Amino acid sequence: MEASAKIRVVAREYPLPVFATVSMILVATMVLGTGWALSDFFRREIIAREGVIIGDLARAMATRGLQSGDLDQFGGSEERVRLASSFGVLQSLSEVVRIKVFNRKGEIAWSDDPALIGTWARRPEEVGRAVTGANTIVFYEDGGHEGAGADQPPKPLVEVYAPILVRPAPGQPPRVMGVMALYRSAETLNATLDRGVRLVWSVTAFGGAVLFVTLFTLFRSVHRRHREAESQLSRLGAEHQRVVQLEKLSAVGQMIGEVAHQVNSPLVGVMNLAQLAEREADDPVRVRQLLGAIGEAGEHCRTFVRRMLDFTKVSHFERQKVDVGTLVDETVALFLQSVKDKPGIQVGRPDFPALAFVDPILVRHALFNLLSNAAQADPSGRIEIALAAEEREVAGWSLAVVDHGPGVPPEVQEDIFTPFFTTRPGGVGLGLSVVEHIVIQHGGAIAVDNPPGGGARFVLWLPDGMEDVE
Repeated sequence: MEASAKIRVVAREYPLPVFATVSMILVATMVLGTGWALSDFFRREIIAREGVIIGDLARAMATRGLQSGDLDQFGGSEERVRLASSFGVLQSLSEVVRIKVFNRKGEIAWSDDPALIGTWARRPEEVGRAVTGANTIVFYEDGGHEGAGADQPPKPLVEVYAPILVRPAPGQPPRVMGVMALYRSAETLNATLDRGVRLVWSVTAFGGAVLFVTLFTLFRSVHRRHREAESQLSRLGAEHQRVVQLEKLSAVGQMIGEVAHQVNSPLVGVMNLAQLAEREADDPVRVRQLLGAIGEAGEHCRTFVRRMLDFTKVSHFERQKVDVGTLVDETVALFLQSVKDKPGIQVGRPDFPALAFVDPILVRHALFNLLSNAAQADPSGRIEIALAAEEREVAGWSLAVVDHGPGVPPEVQEDIFTPFFTTRPGGVGLGLSVVEHIVIQHGGAIAVDNPPGGGARFVLWLPDGMEDVE
């Protein structure tokens, strides 16, 4: 674990050297593997092809005029003449150093070296395979080989064992009557193989070098662009942080200004009323009226402060698995108990449990604020609530609250969720901003529009969050 962590750190700090080293190792491995495989393949194929050509040529030239018994009765003068006539012509082939003709038993019936006639094969296994009808090739690349003796010069050799086909009688198919072994010098073949192998390795190495240079150039270009992009993103991130900080300061300044305005207005009234009460201290009735007005202004300040405290409590967030439909019913019942005028509320929700992983207190608070807003927009009208499943990026629930009041003007819809923004006289402008804050905490969304039938429609979408429970 520690070693892999160190490798990752080195790769992150020195990407170009690490990539160059790793890619060079991979390319070198590929070049070595490809070069070895290709050179071995071409070497074997060239040797096999050489053996086939020599075997076919030797067989075609050697079987002329032979009779079926010549290889077994090779001691007679006529048999020797026919054997020499058939195989002696092969001595004119280039680089031929020895010719041996075996009968099926492995005994040498004829050779370009008369001293070998009548002796037995040094490699009976190769003769035996050729007797079955297959060409056999033995390649001695290094010059020395097992079994080399006076009859086989110790030089690079290619031994080709080819079956000899002779017709037993006219009209009958030819049969293998013996084996012809042709020993040919491999110096030219070795030179050809060496040139071919060098060519294969040169082409493979050149291709590997081109591949490495191309990969390294491409990686360096991508790495440079990545570094430039990171630098730009870092600058943009710093600028973004500055902008966010400025926006926060601006929002704090705006909030302080709104709070000061909301608190200062009743305080000015309290001071003016207190001055009036001081001037009219001799009129108890008038003083009581002024004190009542002062009490109302103080109550307004206390209400505003309580709303501000409620706004700060929204930051407390604790999810639970709840049925949103039941939560809607409980909130409607609580709302109807808290208002004097009982508006008609129509609730539409699915028959099955609408399970979600949310904070029930905050969701109830958000719905309560929407119901209060709808009742204030149309005190005598009805309110419609619709709960339905709606899948966006993930599964979730859509909660719509519709009133039949004057609606929300289009020019106001963009600012309606801004803290302290209100179009209602005496309003504080915190209710809808609290609703939006609750929705954002749950990872949802909120929207407002004016339906065709009139009024305003506020739609909350909350992800069910059930994957977090599982």
